[in-house]
Amino acid sequence: MIQQEQAWLFWAQVAQGFGSMLSVLVALYVALLLHGYTRRRDRLEFMRQRWHEQQEINLALTRDMELLKMAEFITYGRELPGSPKLSKKFYYLFLIINQIHHLYLSYQFGIYSRREFRRYSLPTVSLIAKETPTIKYLLAERGYSEEFEREMLLLLRDATPPTLPPIEVIRPPTSSLPHSNDAESSL
Repeated sequence: MIQQEQAWLFWAQVAQGFGSMLSVLVALYVALLLHGYTRRRDRLEFMRQRWHEQQEINLALTRDMELLKMAEFITYGRELPGSPKLSKKFYYLFLIINQIHHLYLSYQFGIYSRREFRRYSLPTVSLIAKETPTIKYLLAERGYSEEFEREMLLLLRDATPPTLPPIEVIRPPTSSLPHSNDAESSL
């Protein structure tokens, strides 16, 4: 009988030891998961903040021609040949490409699936799809990865550029617009 009690106590201690080891392993696993999550979150937050700061600089360049000329000189060693509109066009397209790149990074880091990345990107890419030659140049010259460049070219291939709205939308019939005299007389 005493031997049975000792055997039972022995197995209870073994089970307690395994339980303690299991608890330590689970705690270690949770700590590793938490560490990986916070490291990934911090990295994403850093990238988001850096992207936001760069977009603010790019927006500032499009608002001030002197800043834009200076940026072109720094980038190309001279101003872009052509009109200031061409410079603004380049920076505007660059801003749009950066938005798509931001979605691409979200896909790369597992926030979006590839399907979601394409679904959210395609409407924006469609708006600029008529500028494919300029976009190809910017993709090659502005430091994007080859993987992103490939994805962007696939999006451009699949994009449907918008069409001009019908003339009725651009210039509504004048008879449907309220006249200032009619508005005053109804008061």
